[in-house]
Amino acid sequence: DLTGFAGTLVAASSMRFFGDLVFSSGMTVGSLASTITFVKTSGTQTITTAGKTIDQAVTIDGVGGTVSLQDALTLGSTRTLTLTNGTLTTNGYAVTSGLFASSNTNARTLNLGASIVTIAGTGTTWNITDPTNMTLNAGTSSITTNGNTAAVTFAGGGLTYYNVTFGATYYNNTLAGTNTFNNLTIASPAAAGRRNIGISNNQVINGTFTMAGSAANSRPRITGVVGGTTITAAAVSLA
Repeated sequence: DLTGFAGTLVAASSMRFFGDLVFSSGMTVGSLASTITFVKTSGTQTITTAGKTIDQAVTIDGVGGTVSLQDALTLGSTRTLTLTNGTLTTNGYAVTSGLFASSNTNARTLNLGASIVTIAGTGTTWNITDPTNMTLNAGTSSITTNGNTAAVTFAGGGLTYYNVTFGATYYNNTLAGTNTFNNLTIASPAAAGRRNIGISNNQVINGTFTMAGSAANSRPRITGVVGGTTITAAAVSLA
């Protein structure tokens, strides 16, 4: 509990927490290539960031335990939030990270509620390539990927999401997994020119499938579709 602390937290090596973590609004959090891991194996441990950005990787790895956010969680734009074991409950708070990863066969649960999740990195930025034993309670959440310096892959693992906005800001992006969405939006590219979105699995959109464009011929384009792949939507908007 760092309440009232006005100094700088610098971890020369990775830190493992078995209880709650509370930051102070007056403190400084150092930027390091180490990992903060939450490992409580029963009950609930909480994270209170007090508006501070954690420029380190954060891993949830408590078998049978629950990590519950008490305010917004913001990681650095190159850092990964990893759910390896246990439960992460966001309580409707905003979550910002470079990448999110939960691709394994461990029992794990992600409860998103009404959270707005922003994934700012590139590469496989949403990685549930292996969804074995993964439970996703999407609630009314919104997930947005907006990395714009290299290609982005959203590997949904065939799970059911609420609203997802897939940033089409770079060439040759990929939407992987046979996923279900409430609304799916392929966002307008940030610069002129078409942006390719490769889709090789069936997708179901129970609400609206939106392909957004803008001036100067900025258009997303679905490409690389494998024969037999279908995109089924209740409504389509070509904005």
